[in-house]
Amino acid sequence: MKIILLEQVKKLGVVGDVVEVKNGYARNFLIPSEKALRATKANIDLFEIRKAEIQQKNKDKVAIAEDVASKIDGKYVIVLQQAGEDDRLYGSVTSTEIAKSLNNKEVSKTSINLHNPIKYIGIYDVEVDVFAGISSKIKVNVATSKEAAKEAEKQDKNASKKPVEKKSAKKAKEESAEEVQEEAVEESAA
Repeated sequence: MKIILLEQVKKLGVVGDVVEVKNGYARNFLIPSEKALRATKANIDLFEIRKAEIQQKNKDKVAIAEDVASKIDGKYVIVLQQAGEDDRLYGSVTSTEIAKSLNNKEVSKTSINLHNPIKYIGIYDVEVDVFAGISSKIKVNVATSKEAAKEAEKQDKNASKKPVEKKSAKKAKEESAEEVQEEAVEESAA
């Protein structure tokens, strides 16, 4: 189906572009959310008449999105969950919990780019797409209590800027057991 974009859509185009998309994507998402119109002769003429108004509306949305992105950029979000001894969560942290903890009406759960649910305690960098082409990064601090979250945040701020792989307690124990076995094999070989 050919459509006319009424606002910038990531990976599709900018305002006024006529693009071809799948019928379901157009009918179920783009047209109901007023991001596009069907590219009929009447709609193309209507778009040309209202082009300046639509572009101004889009510029206003971009300005609001940039403001929201600057407010949340670098923000720490604390999500409290129960976890076992190996720091593995009993459930998982999804974009819904992060959106609720962020307490920002302009940021929805669909704008949070969480490729996989978070299943371990720790601090994670998460990207938030506020608007097409406008995103910011937040830090999600998953902990079992507020005190543990504050301590983890303090350690994260004091840590160096180079990335460090977070290991769960279980993985650390397994690696130390493997090192002990390797040392025993080396000693018996010598």
